[in-house]
Amino acid sequence: MPRPNRTSSPIQHQIEQFFPVSLNQQTLWIVDRLQPGTATYNITVSLRLTGKLDFQALELSLQAIVHRHGSLRTTFGVRDGAPVQIVKSMCAVSLQLRDISTFSGADLEGLAYSLAREETQKPFDLANGPLIRAVLVRLGPESHILLCIMHHIVSDGWSAELFISELAEHYSAFSAGRESCLKSLPIQYTDFAILQRHLVSDEHFKQQLAFWRRTLRGAPTLHSLPCDRMRPEQPTYTGASETLHLDNDLVVDLQRFARHQRVTFFMLLTATFQVLLSKYGKQQDILVGIPVSGRSIAETESLIGLFVNTIVLRSSLVGNPKFIDVVGRVREGLLDAMSHQDIPFDLVVDEIGARRSLNYNPIFQIMFATFRAAIQSREFGRLTARPYIIESTTSRFDLSVNIIEGFNGTWWVQAEYSTELFDRARITSMLEAYGMLLRSILTNYDQRISNLHPLHSIKTSASNAAGQTDVMVPQVSTANSGASGGAVVGATWDNQVAGSAARTRATFRFDSIECKLIDIWQKVLKISPIGLDDDFFELGGNSLLAIALVGEVNRSFDKRLPVSALFRDTTICSMAKRLRGEQVGKSSFVPLAEAGTHPPLFAAGSGREYRDLSRALGSDQAFYQINVYAVQEERLIAGRSLLTTVQDIAGHFVDQILAVQPCGPYFLAGTCEGGIVALEIARQLQRHGHRIGTLMQFDTPVRGYFSRVPLHKYLPRALHRALYQTDLSAAATVIRQKFFRLVRSKFSRLSTAHTMSTEEYIWKVIWDAVRAYGTDKTFDGAITLFRAEQPLLWYAEDVAVGWDRLGPLTIYDVPGVHGELFFTDSTTHTIIRRVLKDAQRQLLPKA
Repeated sequence: MPRPNRTSSPIQHQIEQFFPVSLNQQTLWIVDRLQPGTATYNITVSLRLTGKLDFQALELSLQAIVHRHGSLRTTFGVRDGAPVQIVKSMCAVSLQLRDISTFSGADLEGLAYSLAREETQKPFDLANGPLIRAVLVRLGPESHILLCIMHHIVSDGWSAELFISELAEHYSAFSAGRESCLKSLPIQYTDFAILQRHLVSDEHFKQQLAFWRRTLRGAPTLHSLPCDRMRPEQPTYTGASETLHLDNDLVVDLQRFARHQRVTFFMLLTATFQVLLSKYGKQQDILVGIPVSGRSIAETESLIGLFVNTIVLRSSLVGNPKFIDVVGRVREGLLDAMSHQDIPFDLVVDEIGARRSLNYNPIFQIMFATFRAAIQSREFGRLTARPYIIESTTSRFDLSVNIIEGFNGTWWVQAEYSTELFDRARITSMLEAYGMLLRSILTNYDQRISNLHPLHSIKTSASNAAGQTDVMVPQVSTANSGASGGAVVGATWDNQVAGSAARTRATFRFDSIECKLIDIWQKVLKISPIGLDDDFFELGGNSLLAIALVGEVNRSFDKRLPVSALFRDTTICSMAKRLRGEQVGKSSFVPLAEAGTHPPLFAAGSGREYRDLSRALGSDQAFYQINVYAVQEERLIAGRSLLTTVQDIAGHFVDQILAVQPCGPYFLAGTCEGGIVALEIARQLQRHGHRIGTLMQFDTPVRGYFSRVPLHKYLPRALHRALYQTDLSAAATVIRQKFFRLVRSKFSRLSTAHTMSTEEYIWKVIWDAVRAYGTDKTFDGAITLFRAEQPLLWYAEDVAVGWDRLGPLTIYDVPGVHGELFFTDSTTHTIIRRVLKDAQRQLLPKA
């Protein structure tokens, strides 16, 4: 088969386009101006290639990637005093060949390593570029080492994995004489940079900045870890790394303990690390940087570019708390920080007025992350590619600690540290203490942290590692850790977890899709067997593995699933349903009754009462609940930005509604914030040319909620029902029996300034969206309002006011109170059922 012709195209002229830099790029551009000629921000992809290599196909593959990603054709200049991206239409990147195979008698492996180390230490010229270079070291006819080095300003750890994946795809195609089948990218990095600049002034960003102001107020400037040398005025960022092997049985025990405590493995590891820092530094206010992917927009998941961001976890160990309480504080702190991860770290630094210095990082100087080693063995056409390890000789931070799930299921703690501050002996001692502390917490988790003495551990992790001479130790750089550290927080969210027996149980009736998915999952996760209901993340998956898995799925099934799809369909069973085009029931779009003979009712709202209404309407009425809160929570867990307008929220659910019911008429309902979302869903469906059969509002004010936050969002159901029904005796009993402490806590948080919890943050985003939606919307159809006969004691508003301005209004006064309309009263159910059936009879063709 002939090789693709790359030389016969007409002559093209070089075109340069100018774009604003992203905020993270601006930071690195400034760093480069302050400290030119440093290789600290180099990102290296290094592979050992075994087999007969096609040099031309490999070079064409590199050029294809550069042509595909504008970020790799970018240099940086200045216009009007500000840095800009200069994107060239063409950028020739040649593959340099270093042939050392003829050096007879030489230590070829040692010579190759020296050459590789030399290449990784060469700086880039941001103004002239290119900001990617590639070198192929030939040790023999079928033995090569490939080095691809990129500057961090155009790449990150996630990008490195994308680069390897695309290189494998292109090389496999070109070496076989065919064209690559990669689909075009939806956007380029410059589009993201423009959008980010636009969003900076958004109200959502302002709210996140306010969170960081509160969280970091009064934080210490520097950590208090003891150093072996004075901090230099002008650091050179020279560094080294040390690793410690973690016993596999210990890891299994820690993962089981984390599940039992309903926290992620990452949260448990982080809490233990915080305790270690407090013991070494005698400090109770601990700040640690944690990398997050920064790819909250789905279209960025396939882009090579600088997206990685950093959040700060601040933990207080004041009061000598129990370790288990520290775990709870870390859990809440991480969730809150993840809820406010969209702000680039440099903006946070400016916002809080943190002191900047050339000799230390502002706000924090210690990083912590956990992930699975990104580069595993894979096929490149007829080549076999394995990772080639080059030890880091730089450190951007005082200390970066990474928990790595390495090759063959081994686990390691890696510490990358500044040799200008620390001696190797000190770091080695800290790693050993961390391993022993991890063992100690399994039996002493209920002890005060002052009573945790890791040196009393019977068997240290260091001694376990002593015999592991035949195991390859993974080495990673801080840049690579940025691709996955934060995503793991969301990806390993623990629910009720089945034991390991679930993976070995017999599963029957597989179809071809499920069989193919099982093969893909086992190949990517290196685990066998895998059951249909096993969770990807509970099996050890993370965001980097998710890229590989979704890529394999898309190639095998010719689909375009985004990586974020794996955060929704975390099992083979649910992914198979989606690939078959079936509706997958998730918490944000729940089929309460699917088998009904009547057209479905789509009811928006976050309460559980819809289950009572669905049962009351009968099994012949299909019923889907649209949970506005749940979709926001799902996006937060997946590391995506929240939907900030009613239009976007409604659009999300319109797609799901159309998948269930492609043609109208549509029957819709809503309560509270869901009522306004249901209104916008109806309007969007009408714009698509569909007919609305009915739009029912269940005691919903025209603004979607009352002028103050509904109290039922804060009080237990039994208590607010007693208060609504003016049964003060029952209310007093409830308070006395079980809820006095809870109510006092809730009201104290309402009346004093505090950092919002994740739940409060999500509700605030939803209510801000509803408030911004306004009350001037119109609807081409009739609105039916079911108004509770028992008004709320503390609200004098009539929920019917204003609805008549939107369209013809019919009001039914029904027994019950707001939030409890469907709980028990059969009269309310009867009225709603009659209204719905009448609407269906009028619009649907008669049998």
